[in-house]
Parts: sequence; structure tokens; C-alpha cells
Amino acid sequence: MKEHDVRPEFFDVVSSFYHKTLNIEEALSLPLQVFLDTNSLEYMYVIKYPEENLRVGEEPWSIRQMAIYHQVRLQDRRSTIIMLTPCPTTVARTRLTHWVKTGQLPTASMGNVFEPSRILLTCYLDNWRSYMKYYESKTEQLSIRMLNIGLKTPNGVSTSDLADINYIESRLTPAQAVLTSIIKLCDDLETMTAEVKTLLPDAADAQWPRTLSNSRAKLIAFRSNSSVLLRKTANISQMLNSILTFRSQEIMKEQSERVLFLTTSTVDDSATVRVITAITLVFLSFTVVAAVMAMPLFYLDDSSRLVVSSSLWIYIAVAVPLTVVTLAY
Repeated sequence: MKEHDVRPEFFDVVSSFYHKTLNIEEALSLPLQVFLDTNSLEYMYVIKYPEENLRVGEEPWSIRQMAIYHQVRLQDRRSTIIMLTPCPTTVARTRLTHWVKTGQLPTASMGNVFEPSRILLTCYLDNWRSYMKYYESKTEQLSIRMLNIGLKTPNGVSTSDLADINYIESRLTPAQAVLTSIIKLCDDLETMTAEVKTLLPDAADAQWPRTLSNSRAKLIAFRSNSSVLLRKTANISQMLNSILTFRSQEIMKEQSERVLFLTTSTVDDSATVRVITAITLVFLSFTVVAAVMAMPLFYLDDSSRLVVSSSLWIYIAVAVPLTVVTLAY
């Protein structure tokens, strides 16, 4: 870093690259920083882009980032370029390496001073359309399902559908922020170009302003599309919530009806038990008297007098404890 007089602000750019296990700082892109004096021009920034991956079982699209540091020494018109990429085989790195190896560096002519930025801007620009198209397709599939299902067949919807639409929304939300940051980058690069040309009139070729203008127009179109998709996902999410809420209410209604049925059945059973109890109590006295009279505990002697058997105490001794035990249980 000291050997090439790289400014310490570049460490802010480097700090954006670290191992991530979560979607942290997914929408954050460090803006353009420009340092211009009579000796040198230095600028640096981080730009994010969508890239298709080939990992089986994972989402086919990922939002990645790369960074550029470009220093042009005005005395000898030589450049120092540092490019940070997620892997050494990116398309942008390959193009930049080819550009360097072919000798198209700003030496005698400054016409290509912004060529690294042109590579970064245009290399993955059209990927945003494919990125949006992929998630728009998934959104449309869910939308068609919702229209076919509706409230009449709520059992066709599950919480996994809500999770799917929320995931799509989570992929589109940072994309909108990233697109906004790249549009701002185009504006800042245009401002920087005007400032540099006051010192170096030949710093930019004739196509560079048109590249910025065309890139900005595409980015604005992609951002507008993402806004429409976000509104669509919000509507589908609201509809899913309504269907799931309706289904929950239907389930609660069914459970309430079952509880009411069980309560009614219990009341009917209680009435039946009360009738049976009343009938039992009516006949119980007669049954007890008949049973006692049938036992040889009481009899009439020859004089027609009622005589109590001496074994009555056995009957009482057994019946009373048995009754107590029965009532206790």
C-alpha cells in the first residue's frame, strides 16, 4: 500500500470484503470517493451486481460485490489499479486483465482513464434483468395459485407459501437499494469526469458520457420494475395472510361447534342421569324393605308377636362398614 501511495481510505473499501454466513450489508455499497489534485487522481468505490451460480440445491442468483481503486499519476500518466472480486475468475476481472495486457493503459493518451469503471458498469448490467425475471416468474406462479384458490378453498394454501413470498420480497428489497446506489454512482462518475476534464481535457473518450447515460437509463428501468414486483409481492403476501386468517377462523368455528355439541351432549346425559337417579331413589326404599323383610331376621312367633333374630347384629356389623366404604369411594 505504501509502495504505491494508496490512500488509507482504501481500507474502508477492503473492509467490505469478509466471510459472510448471513445476508449482512447486502444493500450497502460504499459510494464513490474521489481525490484529485495537481499530482494525481484517485477514486474508489464498491459496486454490487447479481450473478448466477451453479450450486445445486441453492438459489440460482446471488448478489455479489466488487471494488475498484484507480490512481493516475499526472506527471508520467501511469496508473495503479486494484480490483477486489469475490473470486479470481469473474468476468469483470478477466476483461480488466485483458485490457491491461493489451497495453491499453492511459500513458501518452488519457482517453481510457475511466475504462475500469466502464468495465464494472457494463459487465453485469444486463444480469439485473435476468435476476428480476427469475423472481418475477416465481411471484407470478404464486399469484396464479392465489387466484385459482381464493377464499373458497383455503386448505390449498399453507404457511410455506407465505414463507416463499416473503423470501422473494427479501431478495427484491436489497436489489432496489443496490440499483439506487449504482444510479447515484453514475451521477457521481459524471460529476468526477467533469472535474477531471478541467485538468485533463483528454481524460475521457467520447463514448464515456454515453456509457454513463445508457447505464443510468437501464438502471432506472430495472429499479422501476423492482418497485412493481415489490408491490405485487406485498399484495400477494396480504392475500395469503387473509386466506390463512380465514382458514384459522374456520377451524376455530368448527372447534366451537364441536365444543357446543359436546356440551349439549353432556347436558343431555346429565338430565338422563338425574331421571335414572330419581327413579332409583323412588324404588330404593321399597327394595331395601323387601330385602330386609325377606331375610330371616324378623319373624312372628306363635302368639303373632314380632320377634327379632339374634343374628341381626351380624347384618348391621357388615352392612354399616360396607356402606361407609362405598360412600368413601
